Amino acid sequence: MDQRDQIMFRLGIGNVSQAAAQLEQTVAIVTWGLAGLDQTVARIALPDTVDRMLDVIKQLLPLRVSDLQLRERVSSWAHDVRIAYRERNVIVHSTWLPTDDGSHWRVTLKPLKGVVETRTVEQLGSAERALLAVAQGDRLTFIKELADTVPGPWSVGSEPPF
Repeated sequence: MDQRDQIMFRLGIGNVSQAAAQLEQTVAIVTWGLAGLDQTVARIALPDTVDRMLDVIKQLLPLRVSDLQLRERVSSWAHDVRIAYRERNVIVHSTWLPTDDGSHWRVTLKPLKGVVETRTVEQLGSAERALLAVAQGDRLTFIKELADTVPGPWSVGSEPPF
C-alpha cells in the first residue's frame, strides 16, 4: 500500500467523523424538541450521546406525538440512525493497520468474534453516505411536522437548513 492510499483512508475516516457530527446535531435537535426544552437546558438535562438520545426519542414519541404515521416515520429514522452510527463507532474508535491489498485491518481491545475485520476506502465512503442520509435531506421533513404538532422551542424555517 502506498502513501496516497493511506492518506485516502485517513481522509475517509475524517469524512465519516464530519458526517457523524452533522447527525449528532440532528439527533439532538429532535430530542430537545420532543422534550420541549431549549438548547441550553437540554444540554444540561438530557443525555449527550446518540444512543441515549435515541432512547429518549423512543420514550417520548408515544407521549408527545399522537399522529401514528409521524411517530412511525420518526421511529424508522431513529432505527436507521442507530445502524449508521454503530458503523461510525467501529470506524472512529478503532485503530486501522494497512494491508498490501489496500484494505485496513481493525485493531481493538474488544473481542472480535474470531473474524478479522477490514475496511476499504469505498466502505468508508458508504458509511459516510449512510450517516448523511439520516443527517440531512428530504428524509427529515418530519422535523417540520414535529414543530407544527409538538409544543416546544422549535425554530424551523420555511426551507430545512439541512
